[in-house]
Amino acid sequence: MSLSAWLRPAIPLEEQHAAAARQIEQRLAEQGPSAAPIRRTVGRPRVLDRDTSALAGQKHGRDASLEADAEEGKQKRIYKQWLSSDLFPHIVDAYNSNRHSARAAVKYLQGHRALNANGVFDSLNPGTVHRWFDASTHTLTPRTLQLRSNAERYSRVGIAGRPRILDEFPSVEAEMKQQLLALRAGGVSMHLYIVKCIVASILAPHQAGERLKLSRTWLQRWISDVMDWSWRSSTSSAGKLPSGWQESATVLGKRVAVDMHEYSIHESLVINADQTGLQLCPGAAHTYEQRGAKRVAVAGHEDKRQITCVVASALSGELLPLQLVFTGKTDACHPPATADHPAVQQGMHLTHSPNHWSNLGTTQDWIRRIAEPWRLRKIAEHNLKPDAHVLLILDVWRTHISPEFRGWLEQEFPQYHLRFVPPNCTSELQVADVALNYPLKHCVKKKFNDYVAQSVTAAMEAAEDKRATALHKMLLMSELKPRLLLWLAQAWTLLAQEKLLIFKGWKRCLLRFYDVMDAAKREAAVKEAKEMEVDTDVGVPAGAAAAVEASDPATADVDSEEHDSDEDEKPTRQVMRERVYGERRSSRSRKEPERLGTMLRTDQMQILPGRDEDL
Repeated sequence: MSLSAWLRPAIPLEEQHAAAARQIEQRLAEQGPSAAPIRRTVGRPRVLDRDTSALAGQKHGRDASLEADAEEGKQKRIYKQWLSSDLFPHIVDAYNSNRHSARAAVKYLQGHRALNANGVFDSLNPGTVHRWFDASTHTLTPRTLQLRSNAERYSRVGIAGRPRILDEFPSVEAEMKQQLLALRAGGVSMHLYIVKCIVASILAPHQAGERLKLSRTWLQRWISDVMDWSWRSSTSSAGKLPSGWQESATVLGKRVAVDMHEYSIHESLVINADQTGLQLCPGAAHTYEQRGAKRVAVAGHEDKRQITCVVASALSGELLPLQLVFTGKTDACHPPATADHPAVQQGMHLTHSPNHWSNLGTTQDWIRRIAEPWRLRKIAEHNLKPDAHVLLILDVWRTHISPEFRGWLEQEFPQYHLRFVPPNCTSELQVADVALNYPLKHCVKKKFNDYVAQSVTAAMEAAEDKRATALHKMLLMSELKPRLLLWLAQAWTLLAQEKLLIFKGWKRCLLRFYDVMDAAKREAAVKEAKEMEVDTDVGVPAGAAAAVEASDPATADVDSEEHDSDEDEKPTRQVMRERVYGERRSSRSRKEPERLGTMLRTDQMQILPGRDEDL
């Protein structure tokens, strides 16, 4: 600074403020007012905060850096446990052969074609290798040797870690596993509290019990890694296959072969049918609502949200038209369908019942409206005899095995023959359950999801006062039924084209046990039937027939695929039946208590009059 500037008198503070104000006013007049900077709140920015700042034209520095990293295509660093890897000896050799230089060793490994063929050393960092070795002696440090030893002794594949405490007590861990497996084999519910009590009681007498703290995290990890258990839901008795079901499947195949040979039944007339429930609107009875609300209203909850769909296929890999059973008492419950509707052109049959269940009437309608037109069509297509026979393979539902249905079928349609899937075997021997029901339902569900997405989008674009009305109307049965008919017609068209899928279902359920399409196999089955090695009766299991004749309708449905009805739809006869005391309702015998003399016989008990002071 010059002497003249140093000796210049100082400008008063008021004049400096006035000059600064004039400069600011001049800049605002030239450039216009600039937006005030948005002050970022304390803490981690939320996603919505980032979106708001983006709309305002402002971006946080960290967000800008993240976008820059994404644009440059940078990938997240991949960490690898080199000490427990089989590549560790190669790294040590490269370090010793490259003048004890970590950088030179990594460069050598990454440039070696044979060693780095799949890019296994691309993520290796020279700093990581440098920390493994002593700078003065160029040997592995004691810490590195210890970690390498632990990795070789205690780690699983590719994972290094500390040694397990129970590895020092193998007999104790074996006892723990043995006790838990024995209890689980007995049907005990093995939740975390039971496992903790059992493990603690076994560890208590040993030294491992003092060193182990049975935390929730440790127990969950031990159960998953050592016991190889996972948290599962219990299965019902109906989902269990009976013992010897493969032999029953072979007998069923031989019976089908005998019928095909004896009545000259064409493969397109060997039909399997099954009833399945079709949920129209999943989860319609539940919704999110304000906590503590006294009234929760759901649109369309009072409507019937389920129907029954009868799916049938032939041994030739063809799909029969569908039958839909709606809830109602008249045809007014059916969705409207004109003559040019795809469902009508496919031959789909619409009917109804009081609770949307298939019953004797709907099953008879299925024979008249679906099976019989199919038989006549195949007679003309394959030049069969006018009285060509049909073989129906059904499950042992109470309507199918009832004397009313079998007698009606024998009288009205003598060309039809029945064979039944063994009880509780539909998950393996029912073609519709194995191959058809899931893809049909999945297609309808996908159509429903697309419809809801489009309806919600349209409702959000409408005026605010009309959104609730549009969303309420979206889930009503009056809106869903016509669309459901179209969705099912489209799903049937797609499924009917998958003849290979249908034939694979027949192969898994029938042909893998006995190939009824082989003429030699059919002749062998007929020969065994003449020698009485194969029973050629109608195939109704004795237990199923007894259940139909029983007075309790709850026991008549042996293998029903129908869905549970509401509580108000239970038969009155079941609820109001008179109870007879002194007799056992179950047919199971109590042999062991009777042998030990501890069985209490209520029919032999007698109440004697006594005095009040004896009480």
